[in-house]
Amino acid sequence: DCEQVLRKEANIFLFSLISNMALLKDIKKRRIELGFKQKDMQQRIGVSRQQYQQIESKGNPQPAS
Repeated sequence: DCEQVLRKEANIFLFSLISNMALLKDIKKRRIELGFKQKDMQQRIGVSRQQYQQIESKGNPQPAS
């Protein structure tokens, strides 16, 4: 049934979104535990300030198409 397939896909998407949000919180928490500022992290991984803020708040930014 098409409706069941859509529900299953929606549940998988929501689970993945929730897991991703938990991971983002863990990244920020660990950065703070290590005593790093966002500026330290962005310099270490070689991204702009805005890109690093995006990573911590919403995940890996998608490249422009």
